[in-house]
Amino acid sequence: MVRIADGDTFDLERLDTGAIYRIRVYGIDCPELNQPGGREALDASRNLLNGAVYGVVGLYLDNYDRLVAILINQENGRVLQEELISGGMCWVYDYFCRDCQLWQDMQTEAKTSQRGLWSTSDPIPPWDWRRSNPSR
Repeated sequence: MVRIADGDTFDLERLDTGAIYRIRVYGIDCPELNQPGGREALDASRNLLNGAVYGVVGLYLDNYDRLVAILINQENGRVLQEELISGGMCWVYDYFCRDCQLWQDMQTEAKTSQRGLWSTSDPIPPWDWRRSNPSR
């Protein structure tokens, strides 16, 4: 990892070439940094990424030229998205992740267990928060 922008966007360095890629994590949406839970999501991502080697499964480039990807920890085989969802650090982003039933089930379990953002009453999804805070 080179730099983390927020819980679901960061720069990764390719080990073999040193090239830097802006990554947008596929299928999830973490709270914005100045939104409740945003710093916690950033810290969770930082802890998961720091010192680990991830395989990156690139899916497509988004409108901001970020590589939208699934990330798999090469040491333990865990998927970054699943770690964040299970920890209650993000929402499954239904708009982009239409066939993500496993992740939806993980989110439901995190809600039921009141982990992370689900420990607060009525957390606001980031897409709604962005709409009501356009100057963020």
